[in-house]
Amino acid sequence: MIYYADSVFTAWAMQLFATSTTVKGRFACSIASTVTINRRQLGVLMFADTALLDTFSSDTQVSTTQTGLQDDSLGFTKLYFRNTNAVTGPTGEVSPDSDYFPGTPGDKNTPKDMTTAKGTAQTSVSGAYNNAGANRMTMCRIFVGPPLGAQTLTGGQANYKVGLGIRESSNSMDLYGRVFVYIWRPGSGNVKSITSSPVSCPSEHGSAQERECIITFTGASGDFSIQANDRIVVEIWWDIKNTGSTSYTATDYYDGTTEMSADGTAASDAAAFFSCTQTLYSAATIQRTTTEYRELLVVAMGTKRFGTTDSDYGMCYGINIDSNDRANSRGTHTTGGTYASSVATAYAENLAAGSHTIKGRFATNNAGGTTIVDSRRIVALWLYCPPPPVPEFPFGVLILAIPIVAIHLLLRKYIILPKRFVTSSISR
Repeated sequence: MIYYADSVFTAWAMQLFATSTTVKGRFACSIASTVTINRRQLGVLMFADTALLDTFSSDTQVSTTQTGLQDDSLGFTKLYFRNTNAVTGPTGEVSPDSDYFPGTPGDKNTPKDMTTAKGTAQTSVSGAYNNAGANRMTMCRIFVGPPLGAQTLTGGQANYKVGLGIRESSNSMDLYGRVFVYIWRPGSGNVKSITSSPVSCPSEHGSAQERECIITFTGASGDFSIQANDRIVVEIWWDIKNTGSTSYTATDYYDGTTEMSADGTAASDAAAFFSCTQTLYSAATIQRTTTEYRELLVVAMGTKRFGTTDSDYGMCYGINIDSNDRANSRGTHTTGGTYASSVATAYAENLAAGSHTIKGRFATNNAGGTTIVDSRRIVALWLYCPPPPVPEFPFGVLILAIPIVAIHLLLRKYIILPKRFVTSSISR
C-alpha cells in the first residue's frame, strides 16, 4: 500500500449554447485496485463571446533524455488508420471525383484517426453498390492525422504509399482501391493536395479472401509551408469498374496489428497505413493571429499513463509563447517508472495584435534519465481588454510649455534687467 500524497490536475474548455449544462468531476484507478480521494476542487469559468478559445489535445507518445525544455513534438514517416473518431477534420469529400453513392456507408463522412501507433484488432466497413450500367466511384472512409508543427513539405517526393485491406464479394465487381491525400487546415479546408489527382491501385484483388492493396504514388510538385495544426487527410475510395446492374459488396479492413508487406498479399488483421519518405513532425502548438490587444491565459499539462515505463525521475512540462519559455512545472517520481504521472502549469500575459504561437515544452528532471509524455492538453483563452493608454506626450508637454514661454516673453518686455558690471585693468 502507498501512503504518499499525490495530486492530479486536468483542464478543458469548450463553447456552449444558452441551455442547462452540468459539469462533473470524475475519477478512476489506473489499475484493478483502490484509489482514495481526500480532497477535490472543481472550478468553472464562463466568458463573454468576445473571448477567443483555442484547444490542443493529442495522445501521441514522445520521450526525451534532455534536461532542457524542448518542443513537445514527434517525427514520423508512417501513420496507421484507426477506428476511433477524430477530434476534428473534414466532414465530407474533397477529392475532385464525384461520389455516386454519397450515403454508403452511412458513417463515411465521420473522420477517423490516423496515429503513429497501430491498432489492437482489425475492424472493417462494408457497402453494397449497384453501378446501374456505368463505371462508378465512391468514397468509403476519411482518416485524419495528428496536428502538425510548422515545417516545409518537399514537393514531388516519390514513394508515398497508402495500404489497406480490401475484398470484393464477386470478381465480377471489378473493384479497385483508390486514394486522395491532402493537407487540411482548420477553417480553410484543403490547402495542399499531396496527390496531384486521385490514384487507383493498378490491381484488382478478387473475392477469394482479404488482400493487401498498396497504392504507391509521387507527390504533387511544389514545396509547401505547413502551418501549426495543419493535418494530413487520406480519403479511401472505391473505383468500381463493372458496368452491370448487379449489387456487389466492397469491404475495407483496417485498425489491425499486422504490418502490410506487398500489394496482392493475403491479409488478416491488417494495419492499414499512410507513409511518406520525408520525416514530418507533429507538435503541441496553437497559433493565432489577433487583430486587437488581448490578455492571454494558457493552461497546459502533460501526462504519462500507467504501464509506460520511464526512468522514474519525473517530468517537467512548460509553456512557450512567441519563442520565449514562460513557465514550467516539475512532477515527482513515478514509483518505479510504471505508474501514471501528470504535470500542469499556467501562464498569463498581455499581447499586442499580431501573429502568436504557443507551444508545449517538456524535459526530464535528471540528466541521462528518460521522461515520457503519453498525452497533453493545452487551453488558450484570448480575453478582450482595452489597449494601454496612449502617452500624453507631446500634447501634454505643450500644455505646460505654452504658459512658461508666455511668462518669459512678458518679463523681457516690461522688466528692465540689470546691466552687467564690466571690469577693466589700469596700467600704472
